[in-house]
Amino acid sequence: MIKTLKKTIFTGAAAATILGTAFAPISGVEAATLTHYTQNQEVKVFNHKYTHFERYSHSQIKQYEFRFKQLGYNIFDQNSIMNFQREYHLHANGILGQATINKLMLVTYNQYEVDLLARAIYMQAYNQPFNAQIGVGAVILNRLHHGQFPNSIYGVIQNDSQFSQVMYGRYADMKLDPKYYRAAYKAIQGIDPTRNALFVQNKFNIKATSSISLSETGKITYGQTVFTR
Repeated sequence: MIKTLKKTIFTGAAAATILGTAFAPISGVEAATLTHYTQNQEVKVFNHKYTHFERYSHSQIKQYEFRFKQLGYNIFDQNSIMNFQREYHLHANGILGQATINKLMLVTYNQYEVDLLARAIYMQAYNQPFNAQIGVGAVILNRLHHGQFPNSIYGVIQNDSQFSQVMYGRYADMKLDPKYYRAAYKAIQGIDPTRNALFVQNKFNIKATSSISLSETGKITYGQTVFTR
């Protein structure tokens, strides 16, 4: 029954109304796109105004899905999109309009930068508490808003020898455990257990590689990971 309804909605020439939701005609290309993104999500199909996806390509929808995920939102849940819009003081209609997309692009990051962030978290705190892992991500993001550092994740990591090795060698193609991405997402969502720290070191490496003092004001420690301003 559900498969039949999906075919009617996504390939039919006329609009169909299912459970009170109107679906406009969709081209064959867009039908394939939406069918791909609604596999195993049949119930959500009937609760979401998917007609506003027509203007976007498959790759755009995939990108927006990834960016919403960074902030803990679901592109296929209209209520979730509305919550995002309310959080950022946009018109909460659950539609992916230009204002919503512009804000989404402004407060999230592309796949490569998130990969770099997750790798840096792994390299610095793979065996440390989750707060330490979030903290490594937070330090990198905190630097984006500080004039002393570059204003992109790529720039921050590339310009600091402490992090730059994640761009090369064994780290570059490493397949990470999802927990490091979860830590990265938490940092992107604004969770900062370091209280705006700009530096991170392991206790065992501080004397050898950094001038940071363990007694420095603002020091926060999780496990063996030390964060300072």
